[in-house]
Amino acid sequence: MGRADLLDDDRYLNMESLRENQDNVDGIIEEWTSQFDNYELFHRLQDVKVTAGPVMHPALAFEDPHLKQRDFFTSVTAPEVGTHLYPTTVFKMSKIPFSVRKPPVRLGEDNDYVYREVLGLSDEEYRDLDAKGHIGMDYLPHVK
Repeated sequence: MGRADLLDDDRYLNMESLRENQDNVDGIIEEWTSQFDNYELFHRLQDVKVTAGPVMHPALAFEDPHLKQRDFFTSVTAPEVGTHLYPTTVFKMSKIPFSVRKPPVRLGEDNDYVYREVLGLSDEEYRDLDAKGHIGMDYLPHVK
């Protein structure tokens, strides 16, 4: 960081004083890290044996060369929302390839299974809850 003056500063000599001066520490780190983009900082830290990775917002992640090379994102088509990229697994297994068996679950899509099979509700109990508006696949009008 180029801040040799911090090495002998009593506020940063042990974990207890670091915790007591957390706001100062955060400010020092923020001041230094704000000079670099996320990839540059990631490489600078790794060069001095600090475990680090770039912080990525979704748009950056979709364009990341490493994630693209690893086929980290896959296209999934879902009812009502169309086709979008979704993350796969963080690791790859040669004998068990990743596949999407179904798109993300829609609100209430598995109601029948959950209420009837898992909870064991009768048809009458299910119809009663449905009639009262407790079961459905749409948000109530007041929910935005």
